[in-house]
Amino acid sequence: MTTTVIGRMEEVSLRRVRTNEERDFTPWLVENLDLLSDAVGVVLHSPQREVVLSGAGRADMVAMVASDDADEAAVIENQIGEADGDHLVRLLGYAQATDASVLIWVAGGLGQYYMDMAHWLNRRSGTGLAMYLVKATAWQIGKNVGLLLDVCAGPEPVRAETGLRTRTRAAVLGDFYRPLVARLRAEGVRVVGRGGYRGQWRTLSIPYENIVYSLGVTGGRMLVFLSFLYDEMSAAYESLGNRRDEIDAALAALGTDVEVEWGADGRERYVAIGRVLFGGGDGADEQSRDWLLDKTLRFMAVMDPFVAELFSDDSLSEGSEGEELL
Repeated sequence: MTTTVIGRMEEVSLRRVRTNEERDFTPWLVENLDLLSDAVGVVLHSPQREVVLSGAGRADMVAMVASDDADEAAVIENQIGEADGDHLVRLLGYAQATDASVLIWVAGGLGQYYMDMAHWLNRRSGTGLAMYLVKATAWQIGKNVGLLLDVCAGPEPVRAETGLRTRTRAAVLGDFYRPLVARLRAEGVRVVGRGGYRGQWRTLSIPYENIVYSLGVTGGRMLVFLSFLYDEMSAAYESLGNRRDEIDAALAALGTDVEVEWGADGRERYVAIGRVLFGGGDGADEQSRDWLLDKTLRFMAVMDPFVAELFSDDSLSEGSEGEELL
């Protein structure tokens, strides 16, 4: 009968095992990306090392997160020593430069300050952003040494049929809009499409070509738009602008929390109302949906007569309503 020798497991310095972050630690993480995936509970793939990002510096690693909706970027910052503010700022800069949905910070030591910050960010984020803090420790049994990756902070996982998955931005937006779209349809408003990056807008039908209503959430704000598309609509937008004082007064009556905007983005010109989101979480999401429903209906009621006067010529062709989408 063979006797199994059980060795003593002792923690050793991570720096003794991986002496240099760029040359030793990052390559090890790339080669063992499955271990990091298992630790954080998401599927990471297609890693790239030392990625130069314009205006943000060089990220240790950029990978992709597998999702049922659409694969999205993850940035991974790793350090052998204790977590520090410099690495946190770098990680946030890399996340902004890549528009990442997942942030992973691997360090040899993680203080309570940074764990509290990660918990706060995950709790307050309403855009599908997930931040993980992973502590790396080295352990020796006899002559063998292994690295252990342990998640110290992260978002609440979402249970799916296939297991745990990260709520990417596309998934979060879909969950946010689905009940709002149903309520808009119940009010007789046809939602005919979704647009913007990862479906951040919902487009509403209007009986004139190249002019649309839309609503969306971006940068922590909710917005309802009346948009004039392409250069041929510039004259119509300018005509509307001649009545700006009258329109602004009517829109101001929608509520003290309503901010009115006029502007242009490329070949699109728009009038919009907006306000900041009510926060993150189910209760705040419902408040935001209530605001968007109420203000969309009232915004359209204010703007419809002005638009009708612009397009009173019967020779104007009607726009296509298109296929309804969530």
